[in-house]
Amino acid sequence: MKSQNRPPLSRRAASAAIGLLAVSGTGALRGLAASLLTAGIVSSPAHAQQFPSKPIHIIVPLGAGSSTDIVARLVAQGITEETGLSVLVENRTGAEGAIGAKAVATSPPDGYTLLLSTSSTQVVNVHLYKNLPYDPIKDFVPVAPLLALPLQLYVNTASSLNSVADVIKRAKEGKGLTFGSSTATMRLSGEMFKQKSGAPMTNVPYRATAAALVDLAGGRIDAVFTDGASAAGQMQAGKIKPLAVMADRRAGSMPNLPTIAEAGVVGYSLTVFFGVWAPANTPPAVVNRLNTLFMNAMKTPRVRELMSKISADPLQMTPDEFRKLQIAEIEKIAPVVSAAGIERQ
Repeated sequence: MKSQNRPPLSRRAASAAIGLLAVSGTGALRGLAASLLTAGIVSSPAHAQQFPSKPIHIIVPLGAGSSTDIVARLVAQGITEETGLSVLVENRTGAEGAIGAKAVATSPPDGYTLLLSTSSTQVVNVHLYKNLPYDPIKDFVPVAPLLALPLQLYVNTASSLNSVADVIKRAKEGKGLTFGSSTATMRLSGEMFKQKSGAPMTNVPYRATAAALVDLAGGRIDAVFTDGASAAGQMQAGKIKPLAVMADRRAGSMPNLPTIAEAGVVGYSLTVFFGVWAPANTPPAVVNRLNTLFMNAMKTPRVRELMSKISADPLQMTPDEFRKLQIAEIEKIAPVVSAAGIERQ
């Protein structure tokens, strides 16, 4: 009997065949079916419909009280309300976010362990570390972008620094100033300010943004480049004040605050974006389901209120569009890091 050339199975047919193996096959065949589904070779419609069926674990690689942490807990609440399942948010800090990112990269690709982070870990770290313990492209699959957020330059309220010009003058007249950072983006912002303004400044690294802001409020460092959500507590307490927004347009929540260009430092704009990533090989159907859950959570009133307060812009994209954005940002930031004179550690 002559063999016939048969067309390849469609994805739907392959899914059905593997589903049959999973139900009626031997133990070995059932194991093979599960492995194929987990690897994302096929995506079972039933698997997507059932997901999530247990609590989701979100790892935030930055400290409690940071804007990333605040956003994570708000969207977690939205997902819980939609699914009826618990969403655990864990802060796993250190190495400018690399420790938490690596923890997710090495987790099972089942959609239940996720990274909620920023362009600090998924874009800027690539250019700051020689031996980064994870690959932000190969080790992850983008799930959903959340928002884009500008940074501001903050100083101690009791200091005599009342403008960007004051900061530059003080730094040049004395032995330089110090700025605190806990993320790659915060550090890059300070280094870019140094490069564009000519003001001598020394970076003081912290494990968490809140710790840097406490030291700023206590007068132990001179400046911090961070966002409005992270700085809100110390600013409302009257301990710190913003001098400029590090972007090319003013912040809606601070309309009287000049942009860094208006303050006299041109050619400088840095915006951080927030997003969610899953381990590589997470099934596409699960990724799409997670994308929907996070996009829905971003539309809740509490999240919209926060975004208005911190002048954040919403980002709504498919996982594929989000990947293209991330790759483009990695390429875009390379000459910025080079121009700032930052050497890889």
